[in-house]
Amino acid sequence: MSGWDGARTSARLLCTAALSVGLAAPALAQSVKAPTDPALPATTPPSTDLDPSAPLDPMPDLGVDWPDLKVGAPTAAPGATTNAEETTTRRYSLTVEGLESLGNAEDLLTAFRAQSALEADRKDAANAAQIDRRSRADADLLAELLRSQGYYDADVEPVTRLAGDTVQVILEAAPGDQYRFASVELPGLDAAGPDAARLRQAFAVKAGDPVIASDVIAGGLALQTALGRDGFAEAKIGEQDIAVDHRTHLASLTLPVNPGPVARFGAIRVTGRPPFSAKHIWTIARFHKGDRFDRAAVEDLRRALIATTLVSVADIQVVPVDGGRTVDLSVRLRPAPSHTIAGSIGYDTGQGAIIEGSWQARNFFNPEGALTLRGVLGTTEQLAAVELRRSNFGRRDQVFALQALASHQKYDAYEARTVLLSGDIERQSNFIWQKKWTWTYGATVLATDERGVFDSTGEKDTRTFLIAAAPLSLGYDGSDSLLDPTRGFRLSGRISPNSPRTAAS
Repeated sequence: MSGWDGARTSARLLCTAALSVGLAAPALAQSVKAPTDPALPATTPPSTDLDPSAPLDPMPDLGVDWPDLKVGAPTAAPGATTNAEETTTRRYSLTVEGLESLGNAEDLLTAFRAQSALEADRKDAANAAQIDRRSRADADLLAELLRSQGYYDADVEPVTRLAGDTVQVILEAAPGDQYRFASVELPGLDAAGPDAARLRQAFAVKAGDPVIASDVIAGGLALQTALGRDGFAEAKIGEQDIAVDHRTHLASLTLPVNPGPVARFGAIRVTGRPPFSAKHIWTIARFHKGDRFDRAAVEDLRRALIATTLVSVADIQVVPVDGGRTVDLSVRLRPAPSHTIAGSIGYDTGQGAIIEGSWQARNFFNPEGALTLRGVLGTTEQLAAVELRRSNFGRRDQVFALQALASHQKYDAYEARTVLLSGDIERQSNFIWQKKWTWTYGATVLATDERGVFDSTGEKDTRTFLIAAAPLSLGYDGSDSLLDPTRGFRLSGRISPNSPRTAAS
């Protein structure tokens, strides 16, 4: 029975009892006869009917007076917060004291202010209760941050002072001594054999280092990454165990490691709706079958598959076989939209009206063979072009392109009809894998029939130009970033030997 149900039941019982008493009273009056006094007037016998509209009798006196809230109110002790002060809002300031001796005080304060309740609402005025609640929450937060940096005896007390119309909130911190690791053990890591020493260096945390929680977490992640890069596909890291001795201010860390066997890449199996075959995935991958397993290379493959723009989802699962000594890759692909249509309409005072459109199928020739058709229809220019561009041609980040173009241009100064054929192979650098050396080589044939002024006589003439060229470019990138370099240098050069031919029409 809930509290409300119990209250209703009690009320019903009370009403029932009152009703019973009211009904029994008249019966009792009829059974007991009072002595008759001839001097008194005759009285009418009480009625046996109950009047529901009759007022209730006064409640019996309990012997306790009701309190008067306006009389005898206690006087607030000096320094105590009264009800009026609790509703008065004031601006406040926040100061943290006691962290000056810490080497990482700035980083600690930055982390504290990012999570501080006082800082979050500092621009708004608050009443005394709100300031008190926030200051206590911030004191607990700062103490927790200090403990995460190895100051396990840290104590933080909030102090508030009134300075004019502003409340000064001071967090007085006493960090105490910073605890350090007396020992750091990684049981099971020796099973990694010759790689154990290098993997131990990846963990970074060692005896004598301060007990900083973020360093331990980062060390565990770095060790997991190093195990995956060194071929331990099924490596597992257990739960860390840190024992703290508050008497000596020392701690011991134990982190069990199970590296498992060294694995090598096996087969690639493709599922879903792949836009290309497993053979082309091997072309994109930066590893070969039988190479030592590298989890970073698996992530690189996933990013490269997305970069083709033909894949919207690339999920790669590592499937251990042969007792974990070989891992197959189960690649599930979901295709992305592979067609693009673009168009524009405009007018230029120099060129007149112009309509331009293009259509592209990015996987017209599987795999990754993009076919682009482009056309221009305008007052002064008409053009039709077709381009075939195959990405990851023969190897990763290598592009093969063919282009055919026919155009007609007519201006007041000249008129030209042009046909162009070109083809090239390009080695690209991209944000996934920045390359030191990039290059392009190819061939171009251009034939144009032009009518214009070609000599000092000023008379218009028609000539045919035929040009064959073999352009070659080479680039070197020594910068530290492809998209946002801060140091290093880049060099590039281009030459294009050609053999022009001219004939008068």
